[in-house]
Amino acid sequence: MSHETMWYITRASALTAWVFLTLTVVWGALVSGRFVQRKGGRRWLLDLHPYLGSLGLTALAIHLVTAITNSYVGLSWLNVAVPFTSVWRIVGLGLGSIALWLLLAVEGTSVLRRRLQRRTWHRIHLGSYAAAWLTAIHAVMSGTDLHQPVVAWGALTLVAASTGAAAARAWQATAPAAPRPMASA
Repeated sequence: MSHETMWYITRASALTAWVFLTLTVVWGALVSGRFVQRKGGRRWLLDLHPYLGSLGLTALAIHLVTAITNSYVGLSWLNVAVPFTSVWRIVGLGLGSIALWLLLAVEGTSVLRRRLQRRTWHRIHLGSYAAAWLTAIHAVMSGTDLHQPVVAWGALTLVAASTGAAAARAWQATAPAAPRPMASA
């Protein structure tokens, strides 16, 4: 494959991963709070969250593999694994590496959820909000497509969505629970 083709795949998979991971954060905030009713046959509402995450992680894996195998930027697996070790856009790629580690921690603890205390799992899972914001900063500092209006507006939408999800979830966590109706005698 040509360098140009690999570069297009790298950019497209990055944007795709960002969209799916933001959708995962937003959907997770909705289903974990009292925003979506989970009664009855709505199991698919809960199942959609890990499915969106899997799609995002798959696109992220494609992004990483194509970025590393394309010699234009000169990235290595070490540059991906160890933040701030690249020679190309050091801070942006370093923040992307930190976001990657946060996402791996969230996914790893999700796989091990039944073996962890809920509080431990939840605290680590909250790292997905930080990962969303770090991904946005990574895109701004390392991306090459923000000059295009559709990408710029899309980026603003993704940042607003993840920030809104975090704010709504924080508000919901501090709001008093709705009173339950009294049982009739």
